[in-house]
Amino acid sequence: MPHLIEFATNSPFSHIGFVIRLEEIDRVMLLEALPSGVTSAALSVVVNGNGSGAQRPYRGGLVLARHDDFAKLVTAQKLHEISEFAFDRFGAPYAASEIVKIALRVLAGRLNIKMPRLLQADDEYICSEYVGACYQKVGISIPWNGLGFLAPSDFASDPKVQPIAVIANAA
Repeated sequence: MPHLIEFATNSPFSHIGFVIRLEEIDRVMLLEALPSGVTSAALSVVVNGNGSGAQRPYRGGLVLARHDDFAKLVTAQKLHEISEFAFDRFGAPYAASEIVKIALRVLAGRLNIKMPRLLQADDEYICSEYVGACYQKVGISIPWNGLGFLAPSDFASDPKVQPIAVIANAA
């Protein structure tokens, strides 16, 4: 599936998440929408596994990136709002019906048909729509390519999204 997403969106990325540092517990957390729903894990566990074999390291490449406007737009209050929004979405579904709706939005977009309300995004997220919704809480909008959904490729092609680190796992 990841290679299909990369091919369909002409992107080096098939998935996107949101990283937040929780100073109180000294953890950097990865928040993401997966087929099981919106979830979170310590970034160190995603990269290295958990040592017991219960969670294996992520096998793909990981790039950390930041939007140029993030630091200047995020006050303590905005950070609280984005965190509250992001964490309140835990368990929000990533349903097969959302993938069908995205396909229909792509078709409508390519045919220049006004987006029917029924097809608009709701609280069922794919990864990029979840991160995009989080960013909107601080006033950042990621321009999308008009295919009918916000894709990982839209983040990759936004000139304001800058890579800051590449993480290699221990496996």
